[in-house]
Amino acid sequence: MQSEDCYLLGFSRFFPFPISHFPFRMSQLIKTLINICLLRLSPGALPASGFLLGLMAVVALISGVLHLVIVYTLIEALMLVLVDMLVLIVIAAFALSMRGRISRLNQTLSAMFGTGALLTIIGIPFIAGVPGKGDIATLFQLLLTGLFVWQIVVLGHIFRHALSTGWFTGTLGALAYIFISLSVSYSIIPPPNS
Repeated sequence: MQSEDCYLLGFSRFFPFPISHFPFRMSQLIKTLINICLLRLSPGALPASGFLLGLMAVVALISGVLHLVIVYTLIEALMLVLVDMLVLIVIAAFALSMRGRISRLNQTLSAMFGTGALLTIIGIPFIAGVPGKGDIATLFQLLLTGLFVWQIVVLGHIFRHALSTGWFTGTLGALAYIFISLSVSYSIIPPPNS
């Protein structure tokens, strides 16, 4: 068997990329996630792969913990990220099953975890570098707010395509997820400075 035919970790059914092309395929995956963030592609551009979903979930978990450990303890950050991911899974599964599109769950969650991780990684330097006061702090806060609003837009875009609905319904799904996630998370661990 040639190295071209040896698939990554033997998961050819889930992640059919030859080992020799793995770095190239990872760059393609990142480009796809960027294009989903830019609203150019739908979650259907990602393969319906259990391995990819697991990979995106791990990346989302790590990036989320790195993001929250700036203001929470490691255990609190881990709990908050896991609760957030669980809420996202439940809401996406519920919405897709109500619309008869549960077969899209894998791609939808892969897109949500992947784009969420990407936007979280972009936001980490702004959170870590926010000074106490002044014009720079105001600028960082505005950039973080803009990034948060864009995350809602991206989630709405993913929900819209996954559910085959319009922007309003997609955005409503994104806002419902954020509201429920924050409510559940803050009932478990209060936000800092409260």
